[in-house]
Amino acid sequence: YETLRERDWMKLKRILDAIEDLMPPQMLYTWKAVEAFHDARTR
Repeated sequence: YETLRERDWMKLKRILDAIEDLMPPQMLYTWKAVEAFHDARTR
């Protein structure tokens, strides 16, 4: 995670946000946790 550049993070975020409705619950919860962690670190 720490090695992702901001531009790489934005690409990943766009993709994962687009497929949220298709994700199984476990993957969605993990994605939301990673997203919250990133948001907390960049504030």
